[in-house]
Amino acid sequence: MEKRISYYEFQSVKSVAKAIDPHLRKQATIKGQIEKLAEEYEKEEKAIEALESGVVKVLGFKTSDLVKKVSVNTEKGIKTGYVMTDIVHYDDETKQFVITKPDESEADKKEVPAEQPAPEAIDHFADAPDASAESPAEEEQKALEDPYDPFEEPQSATADAPSEETQAEESTESNYPF
Repeated sequence: MEKRISYYEFQSVKSVAKAIDPHLRKQATIKGQIEKLAEEYEKEEKAIEALESGVVKVLGFKTSDLVKKVSVNTEKGIKTGYVMTDIVHYDDETKQFVITKPDESEADKKEVPAEQPAPEAIDHFADAPDASAESPAEEEQKALEDPYDPFEEPQSATADAPSEETQAEESTESNYPF
């Protein structure tokens, strides 16, 4: 197939090529970064599998299925702890943790079994974050609230400002060190 174009049309093609060149270079850089990150991701995945293999072999569950990380802001700083997920509960009679694999029908219902005590009734992690504390999202929302009320009447600047006479007296008094 042969296509003939004029000199000016070819100059337009060159102009477009010049315009997209920075985008092509950036795309190539991003592709290299993606490949590098994919390799790094695979390394981290292998490290997680190696560390978690004993738990999976013994219990048949990954650690992310058994516990979840919870962070709460406290007066002393951010406090982090790990708490049980919905499939784990503590049996007070036997003093053991019980892992219940949810059935397909139970997973859809998301109901707590009757024999499982309420999470608030058991204090397994004394240093775990308080469930009644505000979530990080709520704390962030409070921090973002502006204390300035746009509907408030502005206060008179002259009411609070000192008079010229008092300013002059203060300035002469402050010039003397004793």
